[in-house]
Amino acid sequence: MDNYVQTILSDDSESESESSEASLEFMTSNVGVMYDYKGSQERMLDERTAQHYIEKRNKYFTPELLHHTLSVTDVDTRDKKIDLTTFGLDLRRVIGFKLVKAVFQLSGANQGGYIDIVSNEIPYIACTKNSNGEHLLQRVPNPLSTLFMYYENKYIYREIYFTPIELSVIHLTCMSSDNNPCTNAHLEFEVTVLNTNE
Repeated sequence: MDNYVQTILSDDSESESESSEASLEFMTSNVGVMYDYKGSQERMLDERTAQHYIEKRNKYFTPELLHHTLSVTDVDTRDKKIDLTTFGLDLRRVIGFKLVKAVFQLSGANQGGYIDIVSNEIPYIACTKNSNGEHLLQRVPNPLSTLFMYYENKYIYREIYFTPIELSVIHLTCMSSDNNPCTNAHLEFEVTVLNTNE
């Protein structure tokens, strides 16, 4: 059934003597055309308050937090500078940053140890604590003796937030436990941003 608006001009017999003004009425099956919002405590057709619908709308269509996934390639032991403005995202209010998954190409020497993913731009509160005080995003164990290693973060649902920062550039480094090169790392991160207009 299509929603439509039919305009009806009706002459009011009482007002006809005083003036020749015609009143305008809408005949439609769309309740929103005639809806006049009276406040958050107003009762809707199903007897719920308008505030209930406002909260649902805000939760699903204007959430407080936005989660973006960033994919970065060719990270190695050298300091790789990544310009995050090229991703086309507004990263002025970043409150969370974590590794989701990674693929590493390993040399024969660094098999059986671990790989540290380091970035000094991420606040230390969101990093894995270590004795060196490095801003360690993740320590990835490497128990296998293979040339390629796939890693998924098992703590992906753990949220650690920090004071909002602007994150336009990030420097990433992959360091292995035995200082041997880790080459061609492909990393995927989740960035959490405050969704406000301030």
